[in-house]
Amino acid sequence: AFSAENAARSQQALFRAIENGSPVLVEGVQEEIDPLIESLLCQKKFKQLDRMCIQVGEHTVMYEENFLMFLTTRLPKPRFPSELLTKTVLVNWVVTLSEVSERLLSLTALHERPELERERKDLTMRRVRDDYELQEVERRVVEVIASAGGDLLEDDSILVT
Repeated sequence: AFSAENAARSQQALFRAIENGSPVLVEGVQEEIDPLIESLLCQKKFKQLDRMCIQVGEHTVMYEENFLMFLTTRLPKPRFPSELLTKTVLVNWVVTLSEVSERLLSLTALHERPELERERKDLTMRRVRDDYELQEVERRVVEVIASAGGDLLEDDSILVT
């Protein structure tokens, strides 16, 4: 991670990685991103003397197309600014015990009883469709009630709907 103590050394290592097309891992990222990393994410690339360059902070660095940068955080639910989210791909590696259990059950059923696994998938799809239909019905009911005037119980069109 970039910090005040090792900023100069980290900066030089980052510049070498950009020039060589090496991957870089930035660990311990907080919700506020280091300005140097932020400027790199902007990808201000340009050609200079037939070579690709990139503007990183106040520095111009030769840019190799194979360069990759990975940012990691230990924050349980990070709230990164939307500007950062548009420049990156967010991968959530957190796995809950219930997700692991469901996946193991699914793999076991697929191996031992494939017909049960197909049925489980069909039931899951049906539940998703039913949930969507329920939301649509609820939306229509709210619309009908909102547009009704007077006593709802005396309006036969509402009761039929």
